[in-house]
Amino acid sequence: MITEELGLTSLPLSGVLAVHSLSPHHPDSQHSTRFPGEIRFVFDGGTLTADQAEAIRLPREELSEYAFLETRDAVQQLRPMDGQIMLAAYRARLGNTATAHLADGRHILDVPVLDRHDVHVRYRPLWESPFNRDPLAERLPVQQAWAWCFVPDRRVILLADPGPRGALPMLPGGTVEKTDATPEKVEERWSARAAQSG
Repeated sequence: MITEELGLTSLPLSGVLAVHSLSPHHPDSQHSTRFPGEIRFVFDGGTLTADQAEAIRLPREELSEYAFLETRDAVQQLRPMDGQIMLAAYRARLGNTATAHLADGRHILDVPVLDRHDVHVRYRPLWESPFNRDPLAERLPVQQAWAWCFVPDRRVILLADPGPRGALPMLPGGTVEKTDATPEKVEERWSARAAQSG
C-alpha cells in the first residue's frame, strides 16, 4: 500500500505503535463487519529523509494531494476516531513506550501519560530559536535556567505544561528571580514547586 499510494519503495517498517479494534456495534463500523470487527495496526515507518519526501508520487486517479501537518492540525483533518488512533501511535513513538492498544477509539489499558495530558510537540517556529555564535558579553545575566533531571533507569523527567492547544512537554526550570543566588537555586525552587503541585 505504501508503494502504491506514495511511490516509495524502500520504507522499512519497524515496531507496531498502535493496535485498534472497532467493534461491530460501533456507529462507525460497516454493517457487513462481523465479530470481532475491524482491526488496524499502525507501524512505525520512521522519519522520511529529504530525498524520500521529494520522491513522493501519488496515484492521480486515487489521491489528489498530500501534506505534512503538526499533530494538532492533523487531528482537525481526520475523523475523531482516526485522530485518536494517530495521536496514540504518535505518542507511543514520542515516548518510546509499548504498543498502544485501543478499542473504539479509547485506550483499553491505563491511559499513557502523554495521552492523559494531551501532549503535542511545540510548533517548530516557537522552539527553533537561533543560537548566538558570537562571543558573549562579560557578566551576561542568566534569564532562564532549565535542568535535565534523570531517574536511575536513565529516563528524563519532563513536565506537561497545559495550554489551550494541548499540553507541551518541557524541562523543569524557569525564570531566574532576584532572590535566586545561583542558577542551581532556580532549579531547586522550580523542582520543589513541581513536586508540590503533583
